[in-house]
Amino acid sequence: MADIDAPSNCFRLNYTTVSNEKIEDSSLNAELQNKVFYMNQANCSGKLKKVNEGWLLLKGAQARERDFSSTIKHEGTKKYIQYAIAYVEGKLDKNLQTTEDILFSSPSTPASALTQQTANGWKVWKDEEGNLLEKYRTFSDN
Repeated sequence: MADIDAPSNCFRLNYTTVSNEKIEDSSLNAELQNKVFYMNQANCSGKLKKVNEGWLLLKGAQARERDFSSTIKHEGTKKYIQYAIAYVEGKLDKNLQTTEDILFSSPSTPASALTQQTANGWKVWKDEEGNLLEKYRTFSDN
């Protein structure tokens, strides 16, 4: 199940279920708090940082310009991408760069908003050494 950001008037789950394992915010490696993660893909890039409130996409991220509506057949996927894009839409300049830091509840939604396609943020964002963000995540069997 994907961790999807919800409007502020909705509640948010504190974990995402993956293969019957719970991934809790508290299970993230302590090193994570001091790292900046980077995404560099065709025509899009950004920097992401873990903060107490969630995941902060830093000002200056570059979104890809793409009309995805004709390529996505699954309605749920299309709605998720539309939501991710709408979440950052008012915070993009005419060159599709973010004009301010933007807070997300997961690393996947900012990756999807920038790439304009579904993206697993744990496998897209990398630290300066090239390590995937998922290296810093631990699993618990709660």
